[in-house]
Amino acid sequence: MGYSMVTKSYHLIEWYYWDKVTQKPGELVAQELYNLSSDPKENFNIAVYPENKDILEKLSEQRKKGWKQAKDKLITTKSYQ
Repeated sequence: MGYSMVTKSYHLIEWYYWDKVTQKPGELVAQELYNLSSDPKENFNIAVYPENKDILEKLSEQRKKGWKQAKDKLITTKSYQ
């Protein structure tokens, strides 16, 4: 099962095994991260590069919190657009 989130600068995609018993995502299988500023056609997955670890973690946290929380909260601190 894939989950995706797009910001002004990035597109994050996370792939999980689907647990048929619990009907919820299981183990994370893979991640894709694209820099939409430098790679608008999403040809280069930058999730594999260690220097993008912080961006990947931050965006993954935001995705897991969901759009409802993001809608009600204006981010004023350092964030990854």
